[in-house]
Amino acid sequence: MNKFFLTTAFTALAFPPLAATPTADSCNHGFTIAPGTTAGTFVLEWWGIDEHIYFIEHSDDLVSWSFFPIYELGLDGPLSWGVSMTGDRHFYRAKFSDDPESTLLSTDYNGAMLSAWDQIQLGYIPSTGSIRTPTASTMPGRSIISAT
Repeated sequence: MNKFFLTTAFTALAFPPLAATPTADSCNHGFTIAPGTTAGTFVLEWWGIDEHIYFIEHSDDLVSWSFFPIYELGLDGPLSWGVSMTGDRHFYRAKFSDDPESTLLSTDYNGAMLSAWDQIQLGYIPSTGSIRTPTASTMPGRSIISAT
């Protein structure tokens, strides 16, 4: 774990991507959204910093935010999620940290009486309390179609 702890967030709106593949030097870690291979699908992509844990939130109005029921561990390489959305507006933001004491990782998001950090260490998804599996997750009007 790095001695310098960072907790931050960045947001991507439904605009064309600015760079093809994110790198460690990309602005906002290269967080982009691009059309997927089929109608109604999109790909979120960004650079994952080593040992940082990433959560993606989504919103239809930029006021109410919800976590996608998944997280990713950065390994100094590109990360991407395929998503399928219904509706007219789609907003996404990534939150990340490598500090177990940060608000992002010390919060109990599902009432399990364990921090997000502790749930991740035990193999659970902090936003749902379910066991983390590589299968697709579904939510009303939203689907995660791939995570790499």
